[in-house]
Amino acid sequence: MTHPEWRDPTTPEVLSAVCRAFDIELVSAQTGEVESRWAALHEILSARIEYLFVHEFEMLLAALYRIDVNEDHATAAFALRDPPTVAARLADLVIARQVEKLKRPRMADVEDELT
Repeated sequence: MTHPEWRDPTTPEVLSAVCRAFDIELVSAQTGEVESRWAALHEILSARIEYLFVHEFEMLLAALYRIDVNEDHATAAFALRDPPTVAARLADLVIARQVEKLKRPRMADVEDELT
């Protein structure tokens, strides 16, 4: 699934943040077109989330909590029950949340502008 907001200048930061949060390496997504990088990220992240969903559920919940994925949206994704479908939806939520976080100005930057 491709989201227009993922075509963001913060792409390297989003890739890095998602990879760190889920302990994945995304060598193949470091180069190439934006669309192919997002597709590679989504595919690898979905696979990792599916593994966690099936084998290490508590670790998945901890990662979603750390990233601050909306609980209602995550609950709706879990209600889908099919592990690949749940994983793909959670990957969408994780990536969208990381993009959202990076779009917000950091509090220190705002304070610097005010002084």
